[in-house]
Amino acid sequence: MASHRKGPPFNWRNYILYSIDGGLYMGGMCFLSAETILPGIVKELGGANWLISLMPVMMGLGWFLPPLFTAHIVERLHKVKRYTLIVGLFQRAPYLLAGLLLLFYKDISTTSALFIVALAPLLSGFFGGIGATSFWELTSRIIPRDRMASVNSLRLIMTVLLGIAAGFAVKDILSAHPGNAGYGILHLIAFAFISLSWVAIAMVDEVHLPEKKPGSKTVDLIDNLSSVPDIIRNDSRFRNLMISTFFGFGYYVTIPFLAIHAMNVLNKDLSFAGVLLTAQMLGGITGNIAAGFVGDYYGCRRILIISRSMSIILFSLLPFTRTQWHFLILFFIFGAAFFMDRVANMAYPMQISPDDRRPTYVSLITVIMFPAALSASLLSSFAKSIFHGILPSACITVVAMIISLVFVLKIREDKA
Repeated sequence: MASHRKGPPFNWRNYILYSIDGGLYMGGMCFLSAETILPGIVKELGGANWLISLMPVMMGLGWFLPPLFTAHIVERLHKVKRYTLIVGLFQRAPYLLAGLLLLFYKDISTTSALFIVALAPLLSGFFGGIGATSFWELTSRIIPRDRMASVNSLRLIMTVLLGIAAGFAVKDILSAHPGNAGYGILHLIAFAFISLSWVAIAMVDEVHLPEKKPGSKTVDLIDNLSSVPDIIRNDSRFRNLMISTFFGFGYYVTIPFLAIHAMNVLNKDLSFAGVLLTAQMLGGITGNIAAGFVGDYYGCRRILIISRSMSIILFSLLPFTRTQWHFLILFFIFGAAFFMDRVANMAYPMQISPDDRRPTYVSLITVIMFPAALSASLLSSFAKSIFHGILPSACITVVAMIISLVFVLKIREDKA
């Protein structure tokens, strides 16, 4: 196992700016929430069930594969901030273009609008994937390991606070501007926030640069890909994390139709998705505060155990939920579990990866997410088209989360 370098010193300025970056980016994207808002928009535009089921993972489908093919480049870079910023511009541009097209060409066909809505997160995800390994490496150079959980928790607390505001705003915007104009406004608001996040990350100082090893071999793409089997075979902790991550995507068998199911049961229109989003974000505040404390003091593995257990209970109860208050409570708990899971997923891979191979290790986590997300979407679409109700999807999710929990429990605690 490669040795671990001494991590960066704690720097309040970088800590706050990094938190603001994540809060603004993810909070801005709440106006186009992939779990709550986008599936409803796609349904309103006449999208098929298979496309609805893809929306929560559409950005991920573009994002998952590029990191493995750029990891060797990032491992050779002495400074990664400039690379991160350049790719970040391309990552944000699709939402500006989509917003302008939907708002100022609001009479375009439904099919064209559907294409724009679906393509924006896919393209953004692709460029985000190209820059993902450099962003993770930049993170490791400005945030100490023992602050990873709390900084990601703070990022997500800012996210849910913006998400609460987004919930009210989405309801009002879609009520006042139904159709393409409303969808365009949401895209432009999201773009404004994620542009501000770019400014925040541009202001951080890349203070912890890796020492260049004299005579070290330059690794190319083929060498890097050839090392993957050995990593998976020899590192049991990382292997168990990969398997757990794969089955953890069982969330997404049910999530695409979660808000739609609630609106159908309660006989509500699309604007009610904003209310559900608010409940989800309120739960997210609770989950993030808990994750920040638990992660920094007890480790991210403990967060995963708690969030997976909550999810098993949550999706087991979903088919029996019938009243508005019950759905609001369910979305609150879902928000808590979902954001706890995100805190751990953002921090844990970087914590257990060797420093000199971190980009490759973390890229493997994103690669396993691709078949996981695709499998979940296909299962979601299949279950919806064959059985129509939410019960089969919920059952698949529960089974997947149980398997994921088992492999989290198999990960040995770090004795270092």
